[in-house]
Amino acid sequence: MRENNEFVEVQFYSARGDWDCDYDPEAENLSSWSACALDFPMSTFSMKRIQSSKAFPSKVVIAARGQWSEGMAVNLRIHMKRKNDYNLIVFLDRRGRAEVSRKELLRSVREDGAAFPMDYVGLASAYGGRLTARVLGAGGVDRALQAHSMFKEMCRYPAGYRKALLRARQLPAPKRTCSVGIKRLL
Repeated sequence: MRENNEFVEVQFYSARGDWDCDYDPEAENLSSWSACALDFPMSTFSMKRIQSSKAFPSKVVIAARGQWSEGMAVNLRIHMKRKNDYNLIVFLDRRGRAEVSRKELLRSVREDGAAFPMDYVGLASAYGGRLTARVLGAGGVDRALQAHSMFKEMCRYPAGYRKALLRARQLPAPKRTCSVGIKRLL
């Protein structure tokens, strides 16, 4: 699995319905699937492996062009075929780049899906094969700060996330000449 950059979705079935849980194959054994099961209140379940039809990147490199500033907030969107897309906010470094590992992408997806199961579907069954990036202006940063305030008890955010958003909020508004794009998918 690892050499193809595939991931597996585990669907838990019970009399009360089914839930999706993405499994990171880097764990390399099925015993780690049971950790997903602990999040769901049911006594019996069965597991079904679903192979992804699209390769998921092991790392995403975002690069800024034009007039950018270190610390600018960038929304990385994982496009899905069904339900809502997943979004992850990252920040440009001093080189105008942001790198996101597969592990971080999957962690964010798992947490969003667990916190809001009616809004999202698992990656393996609905990943659209496309990621996009865009610079967030002041309004987008404000919405991210509001979301952080509302959901910080439900979701884990990276260390320093709120502080980075506050720094991004203080930056000058992005100029029309500022854009970001996904430079490499590894």
